[in-house]
Amino acid sequence: MTTIGDAAQEIQTKISNGERILDFIDNENLITCVTRLFRVVHATTVQISEGKAWHKWNFWKNGVDPFATIVSTIVSGKKTIEDHLLEVEKVRQIDKTISNSIGYFHQDILGHLNGCTNPGLNGEIDLIVERPGLKLIAELKNKWNTTKGDDKTQPYDKLARLIESDYSGYIGYYVCIISKPIKSKGYRVLDKSFTPSKKKERRPLREDIREIDGLSFYDLLTGRKDSLLDLYQVFPKLLAYCINLEDPNKKLSSLIDDQDNYFRYLWFHIYTANHGGVPPSSK
Repeated sequence: MTTIGDAAQEIQTKISNGERILDFIDNENLITCVTRLFRVVHATTVQISEGKAWHKWNFWKNGVDPFATIVSTIVSGKKTIEDHLLEVEKVRQIDKTISNSIGYFHQDILGHLNGCTNPGLNGEIDLIVERPGLKLIAELKNKWNTTKGDDKTQPYDKLARLIESDYSGYIGYYVCIISKPIKSKGYRVLDKSFTPSKKKERRPLREDIREIDGLSFYDLLTGRKDSLLDLYQVFPKLLAYCINLEDPNKKLSSLIDDQDNYFRYLWFHIYTANHGGVPPSSK
């Protein structure tokens, strides 16, 4: 298993030799994006774990099953129900922080490509692309189920409004980095007209408002096939490099790499095969 130090040194060697880590983005911008992701996730995770920056009783909003809670408290070995619920809520909020941060990470990466602009977290739209022969605006979502049914009309309406005002002649894209799988077929590659519905009323079909998956969108903007896979394969080493920059003395025993069967399976599970199935043993 590759160590944090070994992985960081591998990235440093590429940089020192003037080699690009990824063909489609320069090293400085790539490192900036990964460092920004690490800092946000690390700081928030520490604060939540220490009880300094989280909403203690958020789980009551959705209702709590009393029978399930008693069972899970006893099985988990917690002394009290409160201890168990607080631990569950901390994990949920950390996961949510990571998911939201990964969504912006993709926006950040794509915003550093040639002809692309990332307006930032408070921007009216997530991404603007202005190239010869390609003008588009995009609303990015990390995963297809982060936006529920009726809510998908909101990005459609936003794209329509912007195209009819400030971005006349642009194509509006609704992007899901991880698209909804097709049952028994797996990951869905798509680039089609986006026509969400609300209360059984479907939005008008327009060729300038489209829906696209993450693999296809990365390839469209980078001009390279499998560019998202290239990013995934080097991502653990980039994290190691950034962790090492932030704290050279940080002790982490090992790093996920392509020797870990689960590292390969995670990609296969989402982007190649049908969701589900049994992952391979790492032993």
